[in-house]
Amino acid sequence: MRYRVLGERGIIMQLTRDKFVPLIDVSEQKNLSKLVRIDKSTKFELSFNAQTDTKGYICDKNDSTEVTGYQPELPEEIILDNTNPLFKFMFEYAKKFPIGTACNVPVVLGIPSMTTGATTDAILWQEASIIIDTLNTVDGTLSFKIGLNGTPKMGTLTGLGTDNVKFVPAVSA
Repeated sequence: MRYRVLGERGIIMQLTRDKFVPLIDVSEQKNLSKLVRIDKSTKFELSFNAQTDTKGYICDKNDSTEVTGYQPELPEEIILDNTNPLFKFMFEYAKKFPIGTACNVPVVLGIPSMTTGATTDAILWQEASIIIDTLNTVDGTLSFKIGLNGTPKMGTLTGLGTDNVKFVPAVSA
């Protein structure tokens, strides 16, 4: 499905699936020095997972629900391709059966700018949890979930489409 956004000078842009770019930091240091795109996947469904608290006040006919936070999650998969940098990282990661903080990996979601349509805006989750799900040799995929933990940081992306992708944090006002 394509969504249209009115950009600069009234130009309508198509916000297609290639404009939303999830990247995983595959560096040993987990310092955002090697961001690799989740590319060979047929899945992208970001679940915001609102956390709520419902109260039934005696003065109201209906209950009241308050959103108390979010627990976003991004189910993903990658094809079984030993030449793909992300598959290489994910397969080695899966073989370690990580638990606890060993599952924490920086994840960046590149999103389209609402003025240009280009994937230049970004959100960083410094301690996202990667949870390995299924190695499916019949379908040729490795599926996993990314728990987008903690406080997201806004910023921009540079170098998308190259081997030198960088997240640049937004300057606080």
